[in-house]
Amino acid sequence: MDNPLLSCIIPTYKKLSCLYDALDSVLEQDYPKVEIIVTDDGSDDFNINNVGKYITANNKGNIVSVEVLKHPINVGTVKNMNGAIEKAHGEIIIPLASDDQFADNRVFSKIAEIFEETCCEILVFSRMKYDENMQNIIGVIPSNASVSYINKHMNTPRNQYIHMSRGQAMDFASGASLCYRRDFFLKVGKFDEKYRLWEDGPFIAKITRSGYLIERRYDCIFVKYRDGGISSSKKSNKVNEIYLKDISSFYKREFVDHPEKLNFINRIIPRGLYAYYSRDKKTILKNAFFVIISLINMSYTKLLRNHLQK
Repeated sequence: MDNPLLSCIIPTYKKLSCLYDALDSVLEQDYPKVEIIVTDDGSDDFNINNVGKYITANNKGNIVSVEVLKHPINVGTVKNMNGAIEKAHGEIIIPLASDDQFADNRVFSKIAEIFEETCCEILVFSRMKYDENMQNIIGVIPSNASVSYINKHMNTPRNQYIHMSRGQAMDFASGASLCYRRDFFLKVGKFDEKYRLWEDGPFIAKITRSGYLIERRYDCIFVKYRDGGISSSKKSNKVNEIYLKDISSFYKREFVDHPEKLNFINRIIPRGLYAYYSRDKKTILKNAFFVIISLINMSYTKLLRNHLQK
């Protein structure tokens, strides 16, 4: 069997001191056909030539293609990733945050084997969470308890979607633990550019809503994940504001745009989450009023039905 080309996309934005550790974890892979795409989102101190020279100098012969890209202005994670996907030539796309690292030099070989064995479109695996200095292990994501729940209750596309839309994904999947067939993006489209920073959540909701199952391989720990990334509570106020806006918009759209996919109770939950993440008092009160009236109406309808059946 020919080894398919694997494209590793490394999006960067600031935190460039960690980038070369991330690159080393790619350069050390034992897989024979790797494409590296580094795509910077408008960092002031990102040097295309230095990054390209580093990859060339440390190439052990398995890096067959290199792209180093830089946006002149900050466009956000979603557009940055989409631009890199358009440049990718590999059969399988493996993202890596610039402040994370692959767990060992066999990760790419194992990913290729799993895609060959399962014929899956999208794969999720486990990641080991470290402190900000990559010295101390915090724990495995998802935890054993989460894995048990996910395997029991999130084993169909519909159940995966419902949990995602209700904010109950329980570390089910994230950008740091997903990889994809490139052709899959041709089928379903790339990440939704209505969002700026949150690429993975809306994409997971879209594909599971459409009936695609995310293959789970939590027995494999492929990434060393650094605490303090974009999904961390330690974001700057500006980034936090944009991220919360993305989350708020997501829950609003899942309630408004796809009512046929969620029953009444499941629609209430995204609406409440939209109110919470919007941080707007009027929205919170409006949605609380809606929920209370709806529950009263449900109770009245049930009582009336019971009375008529007597």
